[in-house]
Amino acid sequence: MISRLLKDKVLLKDYELLKAFDGINTHKTVVEIPIFDNMQDMKKLSDIVKKAIEKGEVKYGFLLKSHGIYAWGKDTMDAYVKLEALDFLFDCELKSMHLQRGAI
Repeated sequence: MISRLLKDKVLLKDYELLKAFDGINTHKTVVEIPIFDNMQDMKKLSDIVKKAIEKGEVKYGFLLKSHGIYAWGKDTMDAYVKLEALDFLFDCELKSMHLQRGAI
């Protein structure tokens, strides 16, 4: 859902759970999760994502618009923890956006 509401990235700021990601040891940080347009041309899509990873624009995971989350880790459990952390944080952001619009 969040990938449909935001244009090109999700900013995650000041969450304690950001410590689930490698190299983060304080909640006083901002993590940018890019959103890529989904497409049926998998070769083109993989080239776009690969270039963004190589340029350091993707560190912890990414979203495909109207599709879902991609995350990875040093092993299956680490990838699962990161995936669950992103899912929870996106849910928090969606709820925050809802509250900011005055719909309680």
